[in-house]
Amino acid sequence: MGGSRSGGFILSKIIMRPQVTIEDDWIIFEGEEGFVRLPKDPYKVIEDFEEYGYFFDEEHRRDFAAMYMTLIVEQTPVLLVGPPGTGKTKLVRLIGELYDVPVVVMRGHQEAREQEFIGGVDVAALPVADKIAEEYTEVGNMEYEEAIEALKEFIYVGGYLKDVVNDARRRGACLFFIDEVNRFPGYMIPTLIHIFEKDTEVIYIPHSPIDFGETGAIMRIGALNPEGKGTTNFDEALLRRVELVPWGEYDVEIYKRIAIESARQIIELTKMAEEVLEDLASLIKDMGKGVDVAKDVAQTVAIGIKMGYDVDTVARNVANKILGDMLLDSEKAEEFEARRNALERKIKEKLKPVFKS
Repeated sequence: MGGSRSGGFILSKIIMRPQVTIEDDWIIFEGEEGFVRLPKDPYKVIEDFEEYGYFFDEEHRRDFAAMYMTLIVEQTPVLLVGPPGTGKTKLVRLIGELYDVPVVVMRGHQEAREQEFIGGVDVAALPVADKIAEEYTEVGNMEYEEAIEALKEFIYVGGYLKDVVNDARRRGACLFFIDEVNRFPGYMIPTLIHIFEKDTEVIYIPHSPIDFGETGAIMRIGALNPEGKGTTNFDEALLRRVELVPWGEYDVEIYKRIAIESARQIIELTKMAEEVLEDLASLIKDMGKGVDVAKDVAQTVAIGIKMGYDVDTVARNVANKILGDMLLDSEKAEEFEARRNALERKIKEKLKPVFKS
């Protein structure tokens, strides 16, 4: 199916028409099959986060409150700007988890294809669609182009946006988190700029085969590593369309607090165990790892204490947690093994006061 006979693509639209009501201290988004309920007060969210074991220092407390008011209350896209490992993705996922909000996460990379984002045509379905369209034409039911237009919905493969629109329509609201927005290839710039357009209820999507139609609230939040490689032109265009929220590194005391509180969810800690966890938290911070790593490591140590594991086993598990990003890269297997062995020895010495050899 090709040439002038193929159905043309359109400038598709996502029309956001959320049904919003205010009830006491809650913002309620009504959907076709349910609703989303979020606090009006960002500091209520912070309290809920800290009850869960996710803590803020004063700077992040202020920045989160500003981000939440802009994104949730004012319904304006935001861009979190900060280094990796500072919990940007965790923030979004935790809002979804604590308040039962649909969350769709997409990550930018240089090999990204537009079909991943906005969907596209299933190539395998094209011959079948072409045959059906020709049969319709032969019996005179409709013109070929009309038949192809009618078949678009069946040969269309949905991307991330289809999930976002469907979730927002079904539940009333959806959080759409696009990480590393500056790493998308240049030809996707127009689509990404449309996604982050503010002060409009219509998001225009170029090159899409079908209209997305009306839906609920799509809360668009991007993340950008200012030191990462990316498309400069896109960065400049994006900055004119979103509210910027700085999201810097956490203080080491937050690392320590998260480690202690995470371990306490599993076991009762001795003073010695607390000191060991604080020492590990400082090490994780010094290595440039995120607060989530501190939480994972603390829970690994706590489970080891509870189950009576030997120090070698726990040291190996902790080293794997800290170097987890390298573990997934097969090209760095030898480097990973060398770094893990060295780190494991260091961790073993730190763990000895609370584990048997």
